[in-house]
Amino acid sequence: MPKQQFEYLILKLWDSKWLDSLGRSGETSKQKFTNDSSDFSGLLNKLGTDGWELVCNTISDSPNARLVFKRPMDSL
Repeated sequence: MPKQQFEYLILKLWDSKWLDSLGRSGETSKQKFTNDSSDFSGLLNKLGTDGWELVCNTISDSPNARLVFKRPMDSL
């Protein structure tokens, strides 16, 4: 049986902005979270719907973070 293969996505956060390894970017609203994919919580919900699972996070002392997600290659 072949080994399961995964693809990975890195999401970088700083202040109210985000950028992912697929070249997408946007700003988050610190006041209001909606299901709109331009908003950060909406982005996380969209990643989950698309099969991405959070596997690692790194948060520094400043308001910066890096989130790593993975999903099986066959979920494309």
